Amino acid sequence: MQQKSIKGMHPLQVRLANIPKTTITSLTMITARPRTFKESKYPVYWVEVFDEAYQKWLAVDPLVTRTVNKAQKLEPPASDSANDLMYAIAFDEDGCAKDVTRRYAKAYNAKTRRSRIEATKDGQRWLKRAMRMYKGRKQVSRDLVSRRVIS
Repeated sequence: MQQKSIKGMHPLQVRLANIPKTTITSLTMITARPRTFKESKYPVYWVEVFDEAYQKWLAVDPLVTRTVNKAQKLEPPASDSANDLMYAIAFDEDGCAKDVTRRYAKAYNAKTRRSRIEATKDGQRWLKRAMRMYKGRKQVSRDLVSRRVIS
């Protein structure tokens, strides 16, 4: 069978054009629609800065919300299907990490907690084991401030 060369046709359409009409009994053509990605109006990444003078953590988002110390502007609403706040993990300059989700989730106990891995069987143990590699140095004063804010 000789393949036809048809300008402007998708390669699949060209291959179908080469099949004799008597062999096609049923054919459904599926065309791929271009995917659209809806950008969230809420950040996925932001920075925390420790203000030593006031002994408190400040959330800084210079890219999406362009805010400083407005943690309430960082959590997306439930209607934002492109972005859910399930985990907020803070990384220190020495590579240590801590789960600070409670600091940013408005309804942590009512909504967020039920969607996290801890809500599943053995989930709490899994998360603790996964975060173990990021546990590090001895505590400093800003860790005590962090613990008060999260609790």
